[in-house]
Amino acid sequence: MRSFILIFSIFVLFSPFQTQAAENKLESWYTYWGLGWANFSYPGGLNTTINQAKNQGLSNVSVALDMFGFYWPKGEHTILGFVVNGAGDRFEEGGVELQINSYLVSASMMHFFNNKIGKGPFARVDVGPARLNMDTNFAGNFNSEWGFGVLVGGGVGIPITSGTRMTINANYTIRRIEGENLKILGITLGGLF
Repeated sequence: MRSFILIFSIFVLFSPFQTQAAENKLESWYTYWGLGWANFSYPGGLNTTINQAKNQGLSNVSVALDMFGFYWPKGEHTILGFVVNGAGDRFEEGGVELQINSYLVSASMMHFFNNKIGKGPFARVDVGPARLNMDTNFAGNFNSEWGFGVLVGGGVGIPITSGTRMTINANYTIRRIEGENLKILGITLGGLF
């Protein structure tokens, strides 16, 4: 997944779609979606156990995503809104399946430092309620109580057309759920429309 994001990022940076004629226009509102790779750091001994299982060949796929993001501009450099930041960690071995999902439903801010919204380097901060869900085919399902989470990150926005921008992001979240901290690093490729 990391190599796909790198190759796609290089393509977008040097793409024939990115021309000087494509002006990055300001919108009255934006929607944001993203998909990429996640690295989970579980609390305490659970993290050690999961890492040992991965080292012994346990099949694992981890995904980070942003969905249902809606933002409104505050000037030419900042957008404020809300987004659902999710991450999934799936394990399989010999027909046994475990899916761990975590959600951060948050108020969100993106600030573009040098250019209009959607172009150049930006920082992102999200805060809001967080939850963990575990689904298994051997021990049932588990939904945590709601906790609290914070996301900090940043990246670069690349205008493709006047109304379409791609983003390359690195985000780090800490989700405090039922007295434990779940930490997730996500690297995503997003679209700001």
